[in-house]
Amino acid sequence: MSLIYLPNIQGLRAIAVLAVIVFHSYPACLPDGYAGRVRSLLNLIINT
Repeated sequence: MSLIYLPNIQGLRAIAVLAVIVFHSYPACLPDGYAGRVRSLLNLIINT
């Protein structure tokens, strides 16, 4: 199985990375594990 590069997914990955950075830098900005929900949603989108 070969991996296919999808450039349109890069924007979603960037949003996920920024959410994690914000969560670790300012945890009060994203309460209740919001960053984990964003990551789960992106995994769902990417893997379908």
